[in-house]
Amino acid sequence: ALYMSGLVLGSQPFQDIFLHILLNKNGSIPREFIFPTEWGPIDTDKYYFILLTIGFISVFAIITMLVAIDCVFYMCCGHLCGLFAALG
Repeated sequence: ALYMSGLVLGSQPFQDIFLHILLNKNGSIPREFIFPTEWGPIDTDKYYFILLTIGFISVFAIITMLVAIDCVFYMCCGHLCGLFAALG
């Protein structure tokens, strides 16, 4: 469920582009990123899809870290409960 929500969040800029093409609107739409970032001297119009890919990968990296930290926490809690059960 977490990775699916990350997929929906990461595909939001592509959804805007797809709807713009599907509705056949004239003009340009502002290019949005997944989350507000300041890229410094990098030209965001030229490297838009590369920067969008970096943001997309970082969303999944953050979700993976959150899942891993929760798994370690649950393992430590289970180990602690086992130690207390062994002590009596």
